Amino acid sequence: MKLILLFLLLSTDVFAYENEWFLKGGLGLNFQELKSDNLSQDDLLGFALSTSFGYRFRLFEIATASYITMGHADNLFLKVGNDFQLYADSNYWASNFLLLIKYFTNINVFKKHQLYFGLGPGIAIQTFWPKNYTVSSGSISGTEKISYETLGIYGTIGFEERTLFKEEFPVFADILWGFNRSYKASLVEVDDPKSTEIILTDNNHSNFVNFVLIISFGVTFL
Repeated sequence: MKLILLFLLLSTDVFAYENEWFLKGGLGLNFQELKSDNLSQDDLLGFALSTSFGYRFRLFEIATASYITMGHADNLFLKVGNDFQLYADSNYWASNFLLLIKYFTNINVFKKHQLYFGLGPGIAIQTFWPKNYTVSSGSISGTEKISYETLGIYGTIGFEERTLFKEEFPVFADILWGFNRSYKASLVEVDDPKSTEIILTDNNHSNFVNFVLIISFGVTFL
């Protein structure tokens, strides 16, 4: 029996575990291009944390995924309607939630790693904490954050280790890219950590867009 299992693992025609639920997690780097009004633009480099939960078929996988990205933006134009506008250096945090459908090919990368492609929609909450700023409209006390709610589309390419059982903790590496456009902006008071107060909201907001590229390395936990 052990010889048969060894032969199956070494065979390039054997697919990985299938018809099972899974939980994956990974770490990586994120590269982003942030754009706003007044030709405002900044490139951001930061860290990323990812998790995904879904179901693996033989050649397809459907999963809900979350990507937490963080970094720092310099001199970006931020606004909530026409009542609040400023240029600011800001710490940046984004929570991205995706629905991804992946197709696993029978192409091997590095002998035992299966090539896959994925595509799906996503939503995100992208938050800025202004540090050094110049206000051109409205006023802030320095204890506020600016949040953008965005919609986007994402694609991914990567490879995952072929194993017969997910209990062998197969590893993976992938590149995720996406485009987001904001549909809502909010100015939020965060001076009290126990509660937040929305000061101003713009429900017709589309001046903020970002392009994101995330390189992740991870493992299947469950």
